[in-house]
Amino acid sequence: EMKQSAAIPVCLMALFCALLLLTSCYRPVYPEGEEQVETVSVPLDHSSRANVELDLGAGALDVSGGASLLMSGDLRYSIAKLRPQMRTSKVGEATAITIRQPDSHTAISDSKYHWNLQLNNDVLLDLAVNCGAGHTNMNLGTLNLRSVTVSIGAGQVDLDLRGHPKRDYDVSVSGGVGQATLYL
Repeated sequence: EMKQSAAIPVCLMALFCALLLLTSCYRPVYPEGEEQVETVSVPLDHSSRANVELDLGAGALDVSGGASLLMSGDLRYSIAKLRPQMRTSKVGEATAITIRQPDSHTAISDSKYHWNLQLNNDVLLDLAVNCGAGHTNMNLGTLNLRSVTVSIGAGQVDLDLRGHPKRDYDVSVSGGVGQATLYL
Protein backbone atom coordinates (compact mmCIF):
# COMPACT_ATOMS: atom_id res chain seq x y z
CA GLU A 1 0.00 0.00 0.00
CA MET A 2 2.78 2.36 0.78
CA LYS A 3 4.26 2.01 -2.73
CA GLN A 4 0.89 2.75 -4.39
CA SER A 5 0.19 5.84 -2.29
CA ALA A 6 3.68 7.21 -3.06
CA ALA A 7 3.17 6.58 -6.79
CA ILE A 8 0.02 8.71 -6.91
CA PRO A 9 1.76 11.94 -5.74
CA VAL A 10 4.64 11.28 -8.17
CA CYS A 11 2.15 10.92 -11.03
CA LEU A 12 0.39 14.11 -9.96
CA MET A 13 3.72 15.92 -9.80
CA ALA A 14 4.66 14.68 -13.29
CA LEU A 15 1.27 15.82 -14.64
CA PHE A 16 1.68 19.21 -12.99
CA CYS A 17 5.18 19.64 -14.51
CA ALA A 18 3.88 18.65 -17.96
CA LEU A 19 1.07 21.22 -17.73
CA LEU A 20 3.51 23.88 -16.55
CA LEU A 21 5.80 23.13 -19.48
CA LEU A 22 2.94 23.30 -21.98
CA THR A 23 1.69 26.64 -20.66
CA SER A 24 5.20 28.13 -20.78
CA CYS A 25 5.36 27.29 -24.50
CA TYR A 26 2.08 29.08 -25.23
CA ARG A 27 2.47 31.60 -28.03
CA PRO A 28 -0.41 34.02 -28.47
CA VAL A 29 -1.90 34.20 -31.91
CA TYR A 30 -3.16 37.68 -32.65
CA PRO A 31 -5.93 38.04 -35.21
CA GLU A 32 -4.74 39.39 -38.52
CA GLY A 33 -6.68 42.26 -39.96
CA GLU A 34 -6.38 44.31 -43.08
CA GLU A 35 -2.90 45.51 -43.92
CA GLN A 36 -2.16 48.86 -42.33
CA VAL A 37 0.36 51.30 -43.84
CA GLU A 38 1.99 54.04 -41.80
CA THR A 39 4.02 56.66 -43.62
CA VAL A 40 7.40 57.57 -42.18
CA SER A 41 8.43 61.17 -42.71
CA VAL A 42 11.23 62.64 -40.59
CA PRO A 43 12.28 66.13 -41.75
CA LEU A 44 15.93 67.13 -42.08
CA ASP A 45 15.32 70.08 -39.76
CA HIS A 46 18.98 71.24 -40.02
CA SER A 47 20.28 67.84 -38.90
CA SER A 48 23.89 67.15 -39.87
CA ARG A 49 24.07 63.86 -37.95
CA ALA A 50 21.63 61.03 -37.20
CA ASN A 51 21.55 57.93 -35.03
CA VAL A 52 19.04 55.40 -36.43
CA GLU A 53 18.07 52.20 -34.63
CA LEU A 54 15.76 49.65 -36.25
CA ASP A 55 14.54 46.70 -34.14
CA LEU A 56 12.54 44.15 -36.12
CA GLY A 57 11.85 40.81 -34.45
CA ALA A 58 10.19 39.15 -37.45
CA GLY A 59 9.31 40.34 -40.90
CA ALA A 60 10.94 42.01 -43.89
CA LEU A 61 13.09 45.14 -43.86
CA ASP A 62 14.40 47.15 -46.81
CA VAL A 63 16.73 50.10 -46.17
CA SER A 64 18.37 52.30 -48.79
CA GLY A 65 19.50 55.85 -49.45
CA GLY A 66 17.95 58.52 -51.60
CA ALA A 67 15.55 60.27 -49.22
CA SER A 68 15.20 64.05 -49.55
CA LEU A 69 14.06 64.03 -45.92
CA LEU A 70 16.15 62.60 -43.08
CA MET A 71 14.04 59.43 -43.33
CA SER A 72 11.02 58.47 -45.40
CA GLY A 73 9.17 55.29 -46.25
CA ASP A 74 6.37 53.12 -44.98
CA LEU A 75 5.70 50.56 -42.29
CA ARG A 76 3.24 47.81 -43.24
CA TYR A 77 1.63 45.42 -40.77
CA SER A 78 -1.60 43.47 -40.40
CA ILE A 79 -1.71 42.70 -36.67
CA ALA A 80 -2.89 45.69 -34.64
CA LYS A 81 -1.00 44.65 -31.48
CA LEU A 82 2.24 44.65 -33.49
CA ARG A 83 1.96 48.25 -34.70
CA PRO A 84 5.53 49.60 -35.04
CA GLN A 85 6.61 52.09 -32.39
CA MET A 86 8.58 55.10 -33.63
CA ARG A 87 10.40 57.66 -31.53
CA THR A 88 12.46 60.66 -32.63
CA SER A 89 14.44 63.18 -30.62
CA LYS A 90 16.74 66.03 -31.51
CA VAL A 91 19.67 67.61 -29.67
CA GLY A 92 21.35 70.43 -31.55
CA GLU A 93 22.13 69.20 -35.06
CA ALA A 94 21.83 65.50 -34.12
CA THR A 95 18.62 63.52 -34.53
CA ALA A 96 17.90 60.10 -33.02
CA ILE A 97 15.31 57.83 -34.66
CA THR A 98 14.18 54.51 -33.19
CA ILE A 99 11.63 52.20 -34.79
CA ARG A 100 10.71 49.03 -32.90
CA GLN A 101 8.42 46.11 -33.43
CA PRO A 102 6.57 45.56 -30.13
CA ASP A 103 7.79 42.60 -28.09
CA SER A 104 5.81 39.51 -28.93
CA HIS A 105 6.25 35.77 -28.86
CA THR A 106 4.02 35.19 -31.82
CA ALA A 107 5.20 34.30 -35.29
CA ILE A 108 4.25 36.49 -38.22
CA SER A 109 4.86 36.11 -41.90
CA ASP A 110 7.18 38.37 -43.90
CA SER A 111 4.38 39.42 -46.24
CA LYS A 112 2.32 40.79 -43.37
CA TYR A 113 5.10 42.82 -41.69
CA HIS A 114 7.33 44.89 -43.95
CA TRP A 115 9.31 48.09 -43.38
CA ASN A 116 10.56 49.97 -46.43
CA LEU A 117 12.77 52.91 -45.42
CA GLN A 118 14.97 55.44 -47.21
CA LEU A 119 17.63 57.55 -45.49
CA ASN A 120 19.23 60.83 -46.52
CA ASN A 121 22.54 60.43 -48.38
CA ASP A 122 24.24 63.55 -46.95
CA VAL A 123 23.63 63.36 -43.19
CA LEU A 124 26.41 61.64 -41.19
CA LEU A 125 24.78 58.42 -40.04
CA ASP A 126 25.16 55.79 -37.31
CA LEU A 127 22.87 52.88 -38.18
CA ALA A 128 22.04 49.97 -35.85
CA VAL A 129 19.78 47.16 -37.08
CA ASN A 130 18.55 44.29 -34.91
CA CYS A 131 16.69 41.72 -36.97
CA GLY A 132 15.38 38.36 -35.90
CA ALA A 133 13.50 36.12 -38.31
CA GLY A 134 12.82 37.28 -41.83
CA HIS A 135 14.72 38.96 -44.64
CA THR A 136 16.63 42.23 -44.38
CA ASN A 137 17.94 43.95 -47.49
CA MET A 138 20.16 47.03 -46.95
CA ASN A 139 21.64 48.98 -49.85
CA LEU A 140 23.78 51.56 -48.02
CA GLY A 141 26.53 52.45 -50.50
CA THR A 142 25.22 55.96 -51.20
CA LEU A 143 24.92 56.96 -47.52
CA ASN A 144 27.35 59.11 -45.52
CA LEU A 145 28.03 56.42 -42.91
CA ARG A 146 29.95 56.73 -39.65
CA SER A 147 29.04 53.25 -38.38
CA VAL A 148 26.84 50.26 -39.21
CA THR A 149 25.95 47.62 -36.63
CA VAL A 150 23.83 44.62 -37.60
CA SER A 151 22.66 41.87 -35.24
CA ILE A 152 21.00 38.87 -36.88
CA GLY A 153 18.88 36.21 -35.19
CA ALA A 154 17.57 33.47 -37.45
CA GLY A 155 16.97 35.60 -40.52
CA GLN A 156 18.80 36.51 -43.69
CA VAL A 157 20.61 39.81 -44.24
CA ASP A 158 21.93 41.18 -47.52
CA LEU A 159 24.17 44.17 -46.74
CA ASP A 160 25.42 46.11 -49.77
CA LEU A 161 28.09 48.70 -48.93
CA ARG A 162 29.35 49.22 -52.48
CA GLY A 163 29.74 52.89 -53.36
CA HIS A 164 32.11 55.80 -52.96
CA PRO A 165 32.37 56.50 -49.22
CA LYS A 166 33.34 60.00 -48.11
CA ARG A 167 35.24 58.62 -45.08
CA ASP A 168 36.22 55.41 -43.33
CA TYR A 169 33.50 53.88 -41.17
CA ASP A 170 33.05 50.96 -38.79
CA VAL A 171 30.95 47.91 -39.68
CA SER A 172 29.98 45.21 -37.20
CA VAL A 173 27.87 42.19 -38.13
CA SER A 174 27.00 39.51 -35.57
CA GLY A 175 24.54 36.70 -35.74
CA GLY A 176 22.96 33.57 -34.41
CA VAL A 177 21.80 30.91 -36.84
CA GLY A 178 20.97 33.38 -39.61
CA GLN A 179 22.79 34.15 -42.85
CA ALA A 180 24.57 37.33 -43.88
CA THR A 181 25.84 38.32 -47.32
CA LEU A 182 28.05 41.41 -47.51
CA TYR A 183 28.94 43.27 -50.67
CA LEU A 184 31.96 45.57 -50.45
